[in-house]
Amino acid sequence: MKYVFVLLIAILMATGCEEEIKNKQLTQKNIDELKDKKDALTDEEKGLLAGYMLRTGIQQAFDGLDSVDIFDSSITILEAIEKQRQWIYEDSIRIANEKKLAEKELARKEAEEAALRNMIIITLLKKEFIEYEYEEYNVITYAAVNKSSKTIKGFKGTLALQDMFGDPIINLEIKYDEPIKPNQRVLEKGVYKYNQFTDQDKNLRYVEFDKIETIWNPKIIIFKDGTKMTVN
Repeated sequence: MKYVFVLLIAILMATGCEEEIKNKQLTQKNIDELKDKKDALTDEEKGLLAGYMLRTGIQQAFDGLDSVDIFDSSITILEAIEKQRQWIYEDSIRIANEKKLAEKELARKEAEEAALRNMIIITLLKKEFIEYEYEEYNVITYAAVNKSSKTIKGFKGTLALQDMFGDPIINLEIKYDEPIKPNQRVLEKGVYKYNQFTDQDKNLRYVEFDKIETIWNPKIIIFKDGTKMTVN
């Protein structure tokens, strides 16, 4: 019984010692003391304290202060731990909110692109490689169909070319500035100067035509009546 009582007293004293160091100010001296008391903090608390000191030190560097002096003696070690725990919680909420906003923005952009994509249909018909006056070019032929109910004055966007595995080949800007009546189909060529040192240009030159997949990403359609639709 006496042994149990002595053990209990020892445990209480050790606990009191741990609580005592936690309640000391966040100073270099007390941090050094904490290093000698390996069981004073749990692994989680050690990580939180280290995170707090690193985070506030970085902030001080941004503020033009000495990044080495990362100790705030106005708070205790325990308060620093709790501040970091609260920061992690609030940061997780911020990240979650930013993710929701990003997803919402992506959905909005995809909806706008889908609306424009349904108004002007682009089909890749042919690709060529030509040399003209000591210059080299990748040339594509595409068809554009106006599926809207109004005459289109012009449009612009990007035709993304991929191989059969979905890996990117090249993104080509498409720009057309001639009128297209509703349901009218026009043929147009896109001419792109060839750079032998650019992987994308070489990819387009050597890929077999029947292995090309396309994704049409329209950016703006201008109608003859002056109205326009854009993807922001």
